[in-house]
Parts: sequence; C-alpha cells; structure tokens
Amino acid sequence: MMLQRLGHAAPIAALAVVLLLGAAPAAPAPAAAPKAALTSVQQARLAVRTAPLEAMSWAPGATGYARVIDPVPLATLEADLTAALAAAGASRAEASRARILASEDQLVAAKVAEAAAAQATADQSRVSLLRTRLGLEWGPALGALSDGQRRALVASIARGEAALLRIDGPNTPLSGTVTLDLGPNGLVPARVLGAARTADVRLQSSGSLALASGNQARRLATGLVVPVRLPAGAGSAGVFVPDSAVLRAEGESWVYVRTAPDAFERRALGSVAAVDRGLFAGSGVRPGEIVAIRGASALYAAELAGS
Repeated sequence: MMLQRLGHAAPIAALAVVLLLGAAPAAPAPAAAPKAALTSVQQARLAVRTAPLEAMSWAPGATGYARVIDPVPLATLEADLTAALAAAGASRAEASRARILASEDQLVAAKVAEAAAAQATADQSRVSLLRTRLGLEWGPALGALSDGQRRALVASIARGEAALLRIDGPNTPLSGTVTLDLGPNGLVPARVLGAARTADVRLQSSGSLALASGNQARRLATGLVVPVRLPAGAGSAGVFVPDSAVLRAEGESWVYVRTAPDAFERRALGSVAAVDRGLFAGSGVRPGEIVAIRGASALYAAELAGS
C-alpha cells in the first residue's frame, strides 16, 4: 500500500512543479534597437548624409619619441660622393686613354699611363670610402639606396617635402609605419627605413631611422621632438567610423545605420579606440553598412520625437 501511495503521489508532485514553473514570470524580451524615421525630403532638409563604413585594422601601441635629424651632414656627404663619382669616372677614362696610347704608338710614356691608372685607383678608393661612411653613419637602409634614389631623398628634404627622423622607444628597431603625434596639428605617418647606427645613451635604445613625407613634413623642424605611436602586436579587425558619424549620448558612442531608405537604427559602438579623424570600432557595426556621416543629432531628435 505504501508503494502504491508513493506511485500516486509522484505524478501529483510533478504536476505541482509544472504548475509552479508555468506561473513564473517569463524572461524579458531583449529591447529593440532605437530607430529613427525620416523621409528623403526631411533628410535633405536636415542635411543628413550617408556613406558605407570601411574595414580597418588597429593594434594597441606603445609610445616612443621621434627626433627630427639635421639633414645637412647627409646632404654634405651626398655632395662629396657625387663629386667623387664624377672624378672617378673622368680619371678612369683618362687612364684608359693613356693605356691605349702607351701600348699602340708609344706616344705616351709608360710612367704617364701608370700615373693615370694610379689616379683612377685613388679616385675609386675615395668613392668606396664615402659609400662606407654612408653605411656607417646613416645605416644600411640609406646605404642600400641607389645614387638616384638617395639624391631624390636629399632633394625632397631640402624642399620641405620630407623629414628624416630618429625613433626611440620600446622594442626598437622597428619596421613598417609609425604615427607621429603633432597635437593640434594632427597625426603624421612615417615609414621606418631601418635600424639607426648609434644608440641613445639616455634611453639605452638602439633606435630606428624613419622618413615622414607629405605636406605635414614642413612642420617637422630640425631638432623637434614629438611623441610617436609604436605598433605592438597583431591588429584587430573592425571598421573606421569618422568623427562626423559618431553620436555621443547616454554615456556611449553611437552611429545611425540605415536599414531602409527612410529608416535608421541607432547602434552602440563596441571596443572603440581613438584614431586619426575618427574611431576604430571592433563591434556593433560591420564593413559596408551604410551609416549617417552627417546629421546624427537630427536623427536622434527625430527618434526622441517619435518615441
């Protein structure tokens, strides 16, 4: 009888659990994304503009220092090398003519031909010495340039279109591209050329040589020291969001993603980092999505008015 009672009691207990669970409140549904609706006419009147988001890779970086190098010693060395190359070419040609004349007609004494050959050898030795100095003083990167490339580099520096930099910081020497921070004057990319030839005594850094080019290079006066962002580790994939598209409200950064010709959805940007002229967003939006790059505040007002 006891077993029979237990057998009847089990279904009753199970039924009570089911009824109890059924009476429990359901989990709240996720909140819908905030939306704003504006007709094409309203968008035009409020100067709402849209554009697709572009993919971007970003990596957190360390901070170092970049010092603009005095280019005069390099220009002087380049001028000496150019003159030495011209002298070596002329003396080599003279030695060749003297050798031919001495061997054919004996119109030139052997000692004259020997003197011309010695001069050609001396001139070529000076060229070799200057090329060695170039590598020892300025590093293998500049030493590996052709004569034409090096002359063009010195000429661009003289015109203010480029600037040579020495970069010191963690994990130098570097490779790739670094970013100079000129404060209110913006960010300037610089291409790393290679390792520097001398160490920084104070920082105990081996250093790197870099080249900044473009209009901003005119701001890089000789001796100027500016912070530089150094790459560190592999980059993360995300999108670039221009400053004009970002709406800062409710303690977060948002963008309005166009979901239909007359409809926008407000999305929070995740994993953001400040970059030049905008934000890097690691989540919240995808490359290719159309966002409002102008008029986000108008869309926010339309959203609040419609809620």
